[in-house]
Amino acid sequence: MSDIFIIEGLSLDEKKSRIIGWSENTILDIRQAIIDQKVVILKGLISKSRSISLRNSVIDFWEGTDPEVQKVITSSSPNYHRIDNSPEKSQVKMVSHNYFSYYWNNDVCGENNILKAMTKFRNVIACLDEGYTIDSIEGDWITNPVLFHYPPGGGKLNKHVDPKMKQFCTILCSLCKKGDDFSDGGAFVEKDEKIYLDDKLSYGDMYLFDPTMVHGVDPIDSKSDLDWTSRKGRFVLIPGLVQVKSLLGSKTEGLKDIDVNPL
Repeated sequence: MSDIFIIEGLSLDEKKSRIIGWSENTILDIRQAIIDQKVVILKGLISKSRSISLRNSVIDFWEGTDPEVQKVITSSSPNYHRIDNSPEKSQVKMVSHNYFSYYWNNDVCGENNILKAMTKFRNVIACLDEGYTIDSIEGDWITNPVLFHYPPGGGKLNKHVDPKMKQFCTILCSLCKKGDDFSDGGAFVEKDEKIYLDDKLSYGDMYLFDPTMVHGVDPIDSKSDLDWTSRKGRFVLIPGLVQVKSLLGSKTEGLKDIDVNPL
């Protein structure tokens, strides 16, 4: 039984912030694949040129501004960017440059329409209201829309598991391609062995999986020097459904860094 479930024929309507072309049977098939611990790949929803221009536009927008850490997150928080180099307070260690783009703010470079479409699709799969956490924080829950850049020279995300809770599945969109933007390392899920997802992904592919699966990002081009200024590396969009307190340093039950504390 294959660990990868590929779906073709869907498309992205950026103006309406929707993934289109699916039926109720498509949603049922995706839910079952996630329950069966498969990775679902939606092929080719964004073009190569759009993927590259989007990530460059976001970097250009923030270039020359200082990275920061937000101490409070509300439904009026500003967009910002942050560099994580395995910070002490992080429950899962990572080396990445993170660009946050909250839906209640003016769009920075067109990324919000894509992230909103991903959020709506995730909500449908999770049997939540389609607009859940689109316009505001709902209770303690927030969709945290981020562009992650794992830079060459060691960008990574430790092997870990996330709690399932409300989100049911994680949805991401690749804005890069292994072989073009980086050579070694990349995203994986682990069952009996590691399954390297970037070997199967290309520009604009979206993918979904059960957050309780062991997953992470192996160091990107680790034999080179870490270069935060590089426009190469691994780029991915993710609208994560998380508790606000987890963004402010509080421990999340069920979230475990396996590289630090093996199962």
